Amino acid sequence: MESFPFLEILWFFAGAVSYRLGVTLIRYRQMQVFVYGMTLQVLKLLGSVSEDVSFAKTLKYKALHESGISQSEIEKIKEVDQVTFVNWKKSTIFKMVSLYPRKYLPELNFYDWDGAMRTLNDIYKEERKVRDRQ
Repeated sequence: MESFPFLEILWFFAGAVSYRLGVTLIRYRQMQVFVYGMTLQVLKLLGSVSEDVSFAKTLKYKALHESGISQSEIEKIKEVDQVTFVNWKKSTIFKMVSLYPRKYLPELNFYDWDGAMRTLNDIYKEERKVRDRQ
């Protein structure tokens, strides 16, 4: 009579558990890379949009001045634009952080506009270093 194949069953389950653990770790790492890459692209987009809006506002004020609108009226418009722009920046980062995957939130190193722009500057510095090495 043959003995119960306890050792073979143990090895089978150990292999199954190892496989699941390995797949989970690889999947987590792939998602981590994806989330990080998307964060970089979103920050670059926000930085670019912010620059474009600032440039467009400068052109707008110049055109308003050239059209003969009084300086006090232009200042009022600038104040409204500034409040609107600040609110847009705050709400954009708030929405991004609130929608960020919870499991990766500790890796996010900013929670406001200034922090996001510091992170963007760091990204550009790192990219410049990599480019300079090549």
